[in-house]
Amino acid sequence: MAKGRATALWVIFTAATALTAAMFWPADGFAQAGANFYQGKQITMLVAGPAGGGYDTYARTLALRQAFDATLKDPEFLADAKRLQMEVDPLTGDEIERLLKTAYSAPAPIVSRAADLVP
Repeated sequence: MAKGRATALWVIFTAATALTAAMFWPADGFAQAGANFYQGKQITMLVAGPAGGGYDTYARTLALRQAFDATLKDPEFLADAKRLQMEVDPLTGDEIERLLKTAYSAPAPIVSRAADLVP
């Protein structure tokens, strides 16, 4: 069997399986789709693709943001920072992303002028 035909059959089989599962899925399973459905549950994301690809980078970014935010709320970390007289008032990952998007969307003349000011 040709590789292209085997791939096409696999896609059709997968789609048919998903459609069949959706038709016979119990209706009350969708009733739990509220804001608190995932609260207290662990979610595992399996990402298929080569390491370093787009999904891998995105998943690592999400993991690092979550770990960073959790560290900033950790009582032991905050106690150490207070003991060392360190101020803890960082920007979140979302805030930094917004700032970078604003900076990268600046008009070229402004970017050029700013580059001229840097020694």
